[in-house]
Amino acid sequence: MWLNWAISSGALTLLVIATLWVKHLWMPFVAFGLQGLLFISVRNNRQRLFPICHLMPFIMMRIMFWSGIAMLIINGLYSHWLVDRVFDVNSINHEIPFITQLVVGPISVFVTFWARVKKRELAFCRDCKMSHGTPAERGFLGILFSQEGQFQNRLMLWLASLCTAISWIYYIVFYSNSYFSNLDKYIFIWCPLLLFLAALGYTAVRYLGIWRYYERNIEGTNLRTGRNTRIRFLMVYDNFIGLKVPDEKREQMLPGCSKIDTPAWMVTKFQKSVSDYDAQEYFRQLTHISNADVRFAYSNLSGNADCNIFHFIAYLDQEQKEAYTRENDETHWFTMYEVSKLINNNQTNPLLSAEIVRIHTIAMAWKTYHSDGTRRYAIKHYTPTFRLRDLHKWKIDFNDPKWLRVADNNEDVRYYRLRRFWRKYINGIGE
Repeated sequence: MWLNWAISSGALTLLVIATLWVKHLWMPFVAFGLQGLLFISVRNNRQRLFPICHLMPFIMMRIMFWSGIAMLIINGLYSHWLVDRVFDVNSINHEIPFITQLVVGPISVFVTFWARVKKRELAFCRDCKMSHGTPAERGFLGILFSQEGQFQNRLMLWLASLCTAISWIYYIVFYSNSYFSNLDKYIFIWCPLLLFLAALGYTAVRYLGIWRYYERNIEGTNLRTGRNTRIRFLMVYDNFIGLKVPDEKREQMLPGCSKIDTPAWMVTKFQKSVSDYDAQEYFRQLTHISNADVRFAYSNLSGNADCNIFHFIAYLDQEQKEAYTRENDETHWFTMYEVSKLINNNQTNPLLSAEIVRIHTIAMAWKTYHSDGTRRYAIKHYTPTFRLRDLHKWKIDFNDPKWLRVADNNEDVRYYRLRRFWRKYINGIGE
């Protein structure tokens, strides 16, 4: 995370400092070049087994792109035939058509503020969850990366706002367009550099502390116990899902058990895969239900350095459901509507919330659209019905994140083909 911050903020600082050596005519291409390098970094990170949060490089890509566009426009407007007709020739210095910090600063504030408003609903963050799972599914490091990505964006917003305020106040009150003085260089170039170095030192201390905590408390435990495998079963009967509601007295004793969750889950030694036969046997051991219709749903194999997770759905008949309920009175049966209310009220385990949202989202996308995002039916915004009792009849690959992307961007979304192109070739988040 510190290296991401150093590269991202360093690229922005380099763009500002480059004014000392690069003519203004070529500055847009410096911005586009830095954007290209960040683009490669973001795309390569997507291919890693355990990717880290690249939110900051992605935000910096956008800043570089829009800064380059803005500088191109200013260079075009500053041509003799246009500017000389609008402004007094004596007030124009063609050697200094723009000051890079005055362009980059406001754009940085706008982009980081927009990312701050969108938070985890930013397109880049949504795509990360589609490809690698939610922060809860990625374990301790996934939650840490998610939190620190947002922290870095907040820090960049404050730094960009401070630099922009200082530079623009100085420009309006004190700046003379006749030449670029040493004081001008200090305000527009060296001030951003000093703030960058200060932030670099602060983040280095911060991440050193986090690393020591992780090494002492998390990684040490993993080294002793080894990487493990978590296996979870969603129990479905007709249109109901069986969930364990924690007892209030136990809740006071065990705060970690205070969320509603599936009653059937376990942790085993690390396994690269779990066969259908093994899943059936594990489910029998957990619930004492034999011959249940247990089917694989999806897995989280990347993005979690602590464990991998396999998700299954167990379809029960009435006899199996009643027998299990008699022996486990803490298990209650909920409709999808009731489960959605529990999720919205933050009463469910984050892993359960992720499972329900993924299964429902993919099923609805599969029923509504083709794999390329075009509609199956010639009815705009058509919404099919979703019934749990039909789930085992549908041949849906819940393990394919393609359907999550189809749900996010499809023919019912305006300019969806342009959005696909933009996300793949400009934002670097691909398909």
